[in-house]
Amino acid sequence: DIEDIDRADFDNPQLVAEYINEIYHHMRQKISATLSTFNDLNFSNLQITYRINDKFLAGQQINEKMRTILIDWLIQVHLRFHLLQETLYLTVNIIDRFLQVS
Repeated sequence: DIEDIDRADFDNPQLVAEYINEIYHHMRQKISATLSTFNDLNFSNLQITYRINDKFLAGQQINEKMRTILIDWLIQVHLRFHLLQETLYLTVNIIDRFLQVS
Protein backbone atom coordinates (compact mmCIF):
# COMPACT_ATOMS: atom_id res chain seq x y z
CA ASP A 1 0.00 0.00 0.00
CA ILE A 2 1.06 3.54 -0.73
CA GLU A 3 0.51 6.11 2.00
CA ASP A 4 -1.95 8.81 0.95
CA ILE A 5 0.04 11.92 1.75
CA ASP A 6 -2.67 14.15 0.27
CA ARG A 7 -5.42 12.97 2.61
CA ALA A 8 -5.02 15.97 4.93
CA ASP A 9 -5.23 18.38 1.98
CA PHE A 10 -8.47 17.00 0.55
CA ASP A 11 -10.60 19.83 1.96
CA ASN A 12 -8.36 22.56 0.52
CA PRO A 13 -9.57 23.37 -3.02
CA GLN A 14 -6.31 25.15 -3.86
CA LEU A 15 -4.36 21.91 -3.55
CA VAL A 16 -6.72 19.94 -5.87
CA ALA A 17 -6.07 16.73 -3.97
CA GLU A 18 -9.13 15.15 -5.57
CA TYR A 19 -7.33 15.20 -8.93
CA ILE A 20 -3.95 13.97 -7.72
CA ASN A 21 -4.38 10.41 -9.01
CA GLU A 22 -5.29 11.70 -12.48
CA ILE A 23 -2.32 14.08 -12.42
CA TYR A 24 0.09 11.29 -11.45
CA HIS A 25 -1.39 8.99 -14.08
CA HIS A 26 -0.93 11.66 -16.75
CA MET A 27 2.65 12.34 -15.67
CA ARG A 28 3.46 8.60 -15.69
CA GLN A 29 2.18 8.41 -19.28
CA LYS A 30 4.34 11.37 -20.28
CA ILE A 31 7.35 9.86 -18.52
CA SER A 32 6.92 6.47 -20.17
CA ALA A 33 6.60 8.17 -23.57
CA THR A 34 9.72 10.21 -22.83
CA LEU A 35 11.72 7.17 -21.68
CA SER A 36 12.06 5.98 -25.23
CA THR A 37 13.79 9.27 -26.07
CA PHE A 38 15.96 9.72 -22.98
CA ASN A 39 18.03 7.12 -21.14
CA ASP A 40 18.13 8.97 -17.83
CA LEU A 41 14.80 10.63 -17.10
CA ASN A 42 14.61 13.52 -14.69
CA PHE A 43 12.74 16.80 -14.54
CA SER A 44 15.26 18.60 -16.73
CA ASN A 45 14.50 16.10 -19.51
CA LEU A 46 10.79 16.89 -19.24
CA GLN A 47 11.62 20.58 -19.40
CA ILE A 48 13.69 20.00 -22.54
CA THR A 49 10.96 17.93 -24.19
CA TYR A 50 8.12 20.32 -23.40
CA ARG A 51 9.93 23.65 -23.37
CA ILE A 52 8.55 26.89 -24.76
CA ASN A 53 10.38 28.27 -27.79
CA ASP A 54 12.33 31.51 -27.33
CA LYS A 55 10.38 33.31 -30.06
CA PHE A 56 6.95 31.89 -29.21
CA LEU A 57 5.26 35.29 -29.68
CA ALA A 58 6.64 35.84 -33.19
CA GLY A 59 3.77 36.24 -35.64
CA GLN A 60 1.10 36.16 -32.91
CA GLN A 61 -1.73 38.67 -32.42
CA ILE A 62 -0.54 39.09 -28.84
CA ASN A 63 2.77 40.89 -28.50
CA GLU A 64 5.21 41.03 -25.58
CA LYS A 65 3.63 44.17 -24.10
CA MET A 66 0.15 42.59 -24.11
CA ARG A 67 1.51 39.44 -22.49
CA THR A 68 3.24 41.57 -19.84
CA ILE A 69 -0.04 43.33 -18.99
CA LEU A 70 -1.82 39.98 -18.73
CA ILE A 71 0.87 38.47 -16.48
CA ASP A 72 0.88 41.58 -14.26
CA TRP A 73 -2.88 41.25 -13.86
CA LEU A 74 -2.54 37.55 -13.04
CA ILE A 75 0.02 38.38 -10.36
CA GLN A 76 -2.39 40.90 -8.83
CA VAL A 77 -5.16 38.28 -8.78
CA HIS A 78 -2.72 35.75 -7.35
CA LEU A 79 -1.75 38.10 -4.51
CA ARG A 80 -5.33 39.23 -3.87
CA PHE A 81 -6.64 35.68 -3.38
CA HIS A 82 -3.50 34.34 -1.64
CA LEU A 83 -3.07 31.52 -4.14
CA LEU A 84 -0.19 29.06 -4.16
CA GLN A 85 2.96 29.91 -6.12
CA GLU A 86 2.50 26.77 -8.16
CA THR A 87 -0.85 28.09 -9.37
CA LEU A 88 0.75 31.22 -10.79
CA TYR A 89 3.65 29.32 -12.39
CA LEU A 90 1.33 26.76 -13.95
CA THR A 91 -1.03 29.47 -15.23
CA VAL A 92 1.79 31.39 -16.91
CA ASN A 93 3.14 28.15 -18.38
CA ILE A 94 -0.26 27.20 -19.80
CA ILE A 95 -0.73 30.66 -21.29
CA ASP A 96 2.70 30.57 -22.90
CA ARG A 97 2.08 27.09 -24.31
CA PHE A 98 -1.25 28.24 -25.73
CA LEU A 99 0.36 31.30 -27.31
CA GLN A 100 3.06 29.10 -28.80
CA VAL A 101 0.63 26.87 -30.70
CA SER A 102 -2.08 29.37 -31.63
